[in-house]
Amino acid sequence: MPRLVDGLLAGALIGGVWWYTRRDQKKALAEAAAAERLARLADARAQLAAAVAHADGALAAGNAAGAAVRAGQQPNPSAPPASLPPPPPPPPSAPAPRPPAAPSGKRPAGLSRRFDDLFARHGRGIPVAYLRALANAESGMNPDDRLGLINVLPIALADYNRRHPSASIHPEHMRDPASNITVAADILRTIIDSYQRYHRDVPNLVEDWSNRRFAEILSAGWNAGYSELAGVGRVVGFLKTPPIVVRPADITIDSVFDAAWTARAASHLSNRRKLAYAKGIAAAYVREVERDARERVTSAS
Repeated sequence: MPRLVDGLLAGALIGGVWWYTRRDQKKALAEAAAAERLARLADARAQLAAAVAHADGALAAGNAAGAAVRAGQQPNPSAPPASLPPPPPPPPSAPAPRPPAAPSGKRPAGLSRRFDDLFARHGRGIPVAYLRALANAESGMNPDDRLGLINVLPIALADYNRRHPSASIHPEHMRDPASNITVAADILRTIIDSYQRYHRDVPNLVEDWSNRRFAEILSAGWNAGYSELAGVGRVVGFLKTPPIVVRPADITIDSVFDAAWTARAASHLSNRRKLAYAKGIAAAYVREVERDARERVTSAS
């Protein structure tokens, strides 16, 4: 009996050794096969890279040869393909095409005058040309825009209604051009009055419609904030305080936007896109003034 047990144990031991050996062999064979596949893949990649490099070299050489022929030179087969000559200029007989020139004597049509009567009637004395430029910038002269012809934000409309409780205007009426212009003009007048109250010593903040810089700072107050707490008024007050070296010789929209961050004003006054937007409105206003004057002279003659 002991011999039988010993025999069974020995057989089991031999079987275990054989099983582990077979497992290790299979594992080794699998690893070898995987390594062989990786080697073949690496070799294929190397061959592909060589083929691509060869094709690139041939293409570059062809381009160089073609450029040399166009330049009236003989191709140089030994020249390195990477150094390509610049394309030759067009011959004098074939100048580069130009966009068609505008007909002489004609000027751009300018902005729509569709709402001029309403601007004059409800604009609180603000020049029609400025309201025209502002409406074009705000909505593209579209009275059905979500915020109306001259975009009036809900918070600005709420301020208007607080100032005029007996003549309040509902938000739904902002798409009515007359109502929209009435509110927008009242807001502009509020900005102008604030500039006058606090900064009448600053020429560019005094109402002067012949001064383009006034139109720029007014537009900045409309679009980026005008208040003494965080808007244009705060920055101008900062620029006016001692030490006197802080104050620029002439306070303009550029000096306001440059000092806005230091003055801890609203972030809108550090936004260069809003600076460009305000300048664009003022530039359009000046163009419209010139256009109106030109067309009045033409019609009178």
